[in-house]
Amino acid sequence: YAAGSANLAGQLVGDQVQWQWPILAHEESKTFTFRVTVDGGNEIVNDDYSVSSSEGVTAWGAPVVVTVMTGGPGEVYLPIILKK
Repeated sequence: YAAGSANLAGQLVGDQVQWQWPILAHEESKTFTFRVTVDGGNEIVNDDYSVSSSEGVTAWGAPVVVTVMTGGPGEVYLPIILKK
């Protein structure tokens, strides 16, 4: 985790980046981001992410692995989400 990189007041708590958001309107969405620095290897793995609400609803995402290539894109966003 790159210190101070979480948007929308996200905070590093232990080994997790967490956000608290008061309310989302029907059909509203928010994008929460942070940066990491990879010291070695060519894979970034996001294997533990979830969302929960004060109403007790929780959802987890499947692990996402991204292979980073030299000269590739400047930014990689995880998780990769497909919305229909």
